[in-house]
Amino acid sequence: LTFLSHEQKGVTAMELHEKDRHVTVNQDLLALAATTRGGYTRKQLDALGVPWPPTKGWKRKVVGRRISMSSFDVLMAEAGHGLRRRGTHERTDP
Repeated sequence: LTFLSHEQKGVTAMELHEKDRHVTVNQDLLALAATTRGGYTRKQLDALGVPWPPTKGWKRKVVGRRISMSSFDVLMAEAGHGLRRRGTHERTDP
C-alpha cells in the first residue's frame, strides 16, 4: 500500500489484504489517521465502526479490525495531511 504526500514519501505501515480489499487497523494506521490536532472526526470514527461519542478504550477495541478500502479512504481524507491512496482521485470543482 503506497501513499502520496506533498513530499512524495511512501508509507507502508498498514497491512493490505489484496484479495478482499481490506485494511487491518493497527496503531500505525491510527497514528497516521489522526488529524493535525491529534484527534479524529466523527466521519473517521464512523468509518472505523466506533459510535459517537467514542467511549474510553475505543482505540484498543478497533486494533485488529478489518475495514474496507472505502473506509480507509475516509480515514485518510479526513486526516487532512494531504495523504491519499495511489490511484484515488480527488474531486475538484471548477
